[in-house]
Amino acid sequence: MDTRSQKKILILYASAGHGHEKAARAIFEAFQDSGSGHEVKILDALSLTLPLVGRFYRWVYFTQIKYAPWLWGFSYYSTDCRWVYFFIRYARRAVNQVLGSPLHAFLEKENPDVIVTTHFLSTEIASFLKGRKKITSKLVTVVTDYLPHYVWTAPAVDFYAVAVEDTKKGLVDRGVPENRIRVTGIPIEKKFLESSPRKELLAKLGLEDDRFTVLITGGGAGIGGVEEMAERLSKLRVSLQILLVCGTNRALYERMSVFSKTSPFVRALSFVNNMQELMEVSDVVIGKGGGLTVTESFAKGKPLILFRSVLGQERRNDRVVERYGAGFATNSVEEVVKKVSEIAQNPELRAQMAENVKRLSKPKAAEAILRIVRDER
Repeated sequence: MDTRSQKKILILYASAGHGHEKAARAIFEAFQDSGSGHEVKILDALSLTLPLVGRFYRWVYFTQIKYAPWLWGFSYYSTDCRWVYFFIRYARRAVNQVLGSPLHAFLEKENPDVIVTTHFLSTEIASFLKGRKKITSKLVTVVTDYLPHYVWTAPAVDFYAVAVEDTKKGLVDRGVPENRIRVTGIPIEKKFLESSPRKELLAKLGLEDDRFTVLITGGGAGIGGVEEMAERLSKLRVSLQILLVCGTNRALYERMSVFSKTSPFVRALSFVNNMQELMEVSDVVIGKGGGLTVTESFAKGKPLILFRSVLGQERRNDRVVERYGAGFATNSVEEVVKKVSEIAQNPELRAQMAENVKRLSKPKAAEAILRIVRDER
C-alpha cells in the first residue's frame, strides 16, 4: 500500500457493558483480516481517565443493573428527551473535561485520521475535541443497540453505523441528519459468521441430533428464574435437550450440575468460549436483550426468547425483535416454557421466525464499517 494512503485509526470502546468491547474487537479483527496496511489501535476509553474513575464508572453501571434496575431504567428514560438532554449534555461535557482529561490529552496528541467509537462516552469526548478544532479526525460512531438514546447523538460525528432502519429513524428523530447514517448492522466476531455441519457439532458436544435444543444464556449475569426455567422445561412432554450457560455464577453451576444427574438432558456449563457453537446447534436462544447477544443469535439464524431484559436499552432491543417476529420477550418463566413448547411443536412457526431473523441479520457489518472508514460507499 502507498504509505500516503495509510491511515492512523483508533477504535475506542468503554468497558461498561461487554457488548461495546465485543463490537470494537470485531471491527479491529476485520481490519487485521483485511490486510489494509493501516495503523489500527484499539483502546478502552476508561483506561484513560483519572485514577479510579474507570473502576467507579463500571461499578456504578453494573451495580445499578444488578441491584437497582429500576433506577437505571428511570435515568435512561427520563434523559431520553430533547430538552432534558440539552442540559445534561453540558453537565456531562464539564465532567468529562475533568475526569477524562488524560483521554483528552491522548487524543490531541495522537490526532488519528479516523476515530471509531462503540460507546457514547468516547463519542462525546471525541466530538467535543473535534468541535473545538483540537483534533481533525474523521469520527465514526457504531451504535450497539437497536433503538438509540439521545446520549448517542453528538454534533461532530461524521457517520453513524447502525443496526437496522429502526435505529436510523430513531437517530433522525433525535436530530441527526439522515445523510450521516449508514445501516450496516452491528459488528460481531467472525467466529459467529462461520458455520460447521450441525450433526458434527452435536456429536462433538455430546448432544443428540433428534432433540429440540434450547440454549439458556445469562446465568452468569445473575438473572433470576433461569434455574426454575431449566427445571420446568425438563418436565415438558417434548423431546428437548437444554444447555444452561452459568458463566461465572459458580453457585448456579454447582446446583444445576447436581440437578443434571437426575435430568440427563439438562447440561450445565460454566464460563464458555464456544458460544458460537452452542448457538449453532440450538433451535432457540433464551437470554437478555443485549445488542450483541441479539445480533450474534441473528447471525446464527436463531429465534430468541428474551427474558427479563434490563429496563432501558435492552427493553428497546426487545421491541425490535418482537416487531419483526424474530422472537418473544417476557419476564415470566411460565411464558418462556409455553413459548418453547409452542416453537418446538410448530414447524411452520419455526420456519416463519427463521425467515424473520434472516431479514434482520446483517453478517457483513464489520466490512461495511471498514468501507465507511476507508471513504468507500
